[in-house]
Amino acid sequence: MSAIEDLLARITPTQYKQIKEAVETGKGADGQSLTAEQRANALQVLMLFDVKYHNQDQHLTVNAQGEINQLSRDELKRTLS
Repeated sequence: MSAIEDLLARITPTQYKQIKEAVETGKGADGQSLTAEQRANALQVLMLFDVKYHNQDQHLTVNAQGEINQLSRDELKRTLS
């Protein structure tokens, strides 16, 4: 297991929520502002976690290889029906 996979496997629902809030607000749980690097890293962790553990029915997602998948309206309708 890689270090990233190990990290993702250890994230609890509470930690996921805290990371998501930090990315959304730009502030950590302690109220301190995140640096641009911290925010970018946290966003990457969220994206990787979502790809690995959350089934998302969105037209724009990131696959397991880190590439952006974009579905047309028709493709999205087909996947949701």
